[in-house]
Amino acid sequence: MPPLTGVIKGLNAEAVIRPRQAGDHDNWLHFPRLPWNEHSNRIWMTKYLTDEKFAWEARFFATEIWAPSRVIAFESRRGPELFCMIERIGTDNSQGVVLAIRKDALSRVDIAADATVFAVRELLPKSSYAVFERRWGEHGRFGSTGGR
Repeated sequence: MPPLTGVIKGLNAEAVIRPRQAGDHDNWLHFPRLPWNEHSNRIWMTKYLTDEKFAWEARFFATEIWAPSRVIAFESRRGPELFCMIERIGTDNSQGVVLAIRKDALSRVDIAADATVFAVRELLPKSSYAVFERRWGEHGRFGSTGGR
């Protein structure tokens, strides 16, 4: 959390956490609005995953951090300043981390972003990484790689 907090402090938008956890029969579990802070991070990591009622049902799929929130990014028809995703991949419990920063925000947070990448690589020593450019949300479609 501390390295990513360094990135988030350099942004103009408020960051929010969007957990993706499912219960029995893949029903998505509800979380309140979670602004980026220590308390909110504890909620998504413990609310269901450590609750005995959900011990065999709650499964972690991914957690996304958006700045601004996903709703605001879609409503403004512009990609977020920051999108980060921590994801469980497949059944072997491997993990993936995406850190995407919009170009107009990158110069304010580039050093903190590098520190975040290095911190993740220390936690996942067998990991590999790639840096590349891509389109954000042209025409209101976040993740779109093509024009209209």
